[in-house]
Amino acid sequence: MSYTHQKRPYHATCRQYIGDNPKDIIEALTDKNTCATQYGADCIMVRFKVIPPGGRQIETLTPGWWVVTGENGLTKCYDDATFRVKYEELK
Repeated sequence: MSYTHQKRPYHATCRQYIGDNPKDIIEALTDKNTCATQYGADCIMVRFKVIPPGGRQIETLTPGWWVVTGENGLTKCYDDATFRVKYEELK
């Protein structure tokens, strides 16, 4: 028997690092799986204790990057171009 399905919507909380909000980004990234610290004037260094699928253990965020926390609690970081391909704003 065959059925037609579509993938259910996945909801995420997304924050963009714009350069003047490092405390918000570091707070969003600091949990049991990641730690983040300011690195230089406009960089944030992120170390993942558990590497996200397709990700790296260390990311360096510069203004324009996005921090995405999914409904499953997993946090990922994306550059702006990749983020815009994967996510769209809910209206």
